[in-house]
Amino acid sequence: MLDFSLLYKFDKDMYYLPSEQEPILSADIGFFIGGNFVWCYDCGASEQAYNCLKQIDNINIVISHFHNDHTGNMLRLTNTNEYYVGNYTYKHFNKGIVVDNDLYVEDKGLVHIFGLPNSHSKGSLAMEVNEKYVFIGDTSYGKRLNGHIVYNAQLLLEQYRKLSAIKADLCLQSHEMNNAVEKSMILAKFEKILSKRKKDEPNIIL
Repeated sequence: MLDFSLLYKFDKDMYYLPSEQEPILSADIGFFIGGNFVWCYDCGASEQAYNCLKQIDNINIVISHFHNDHTGNMLRLTNTNEYYVGNYTYKHFNKGIVVDNDLYVEDKGLVHIFGLPNSHSKGSLAMEVNEKYVFIGDTSYGKRLNGHIVYNAQLLLEQYRKLSAIKADLCLQSHEMNNAVEKSMILAKFEKILSKRKKDEPNIIL
């Protein structure tokens, strides 16, 4: 069993493994130790992430989206009880339970898995824990295109409304999981971006 004291702790029963840049890009992994399962957010792509996850018994992994830095170890791990994935991740890997509607699991704490519209990647999932923290993956970052950051205005508005509706007030972003950001700051960022939308333009280019 993994010694969680070797990871970074940010609250009771909650930890994270930092992201890596070399030798391969690998997203951070969030952990919530429930009563029956360890709930992980993403599985990374590095050997360090793989060696960490393979030591955990009774593990459920929520995949934020299908990009390799978040899913690289998905097909290597053999100890996973279940994967929870969005529809695009399922199309890429043909593996896991597709979460189409909000899913709530009581496991010595409340785990809430839900789809989060965004401009970065289709079919993204977020994971809210105990109505306090929400792992949002890369959903706040937008899409890189020709040297610009691009947001689809309609998706950004849907994302804004979805985040506003949940109770958690601290957001954990991939590649920056060491810094929990107040949800109000994320929403303010979205409001500022939406204010830049030009009439009849579907996208906002920064």
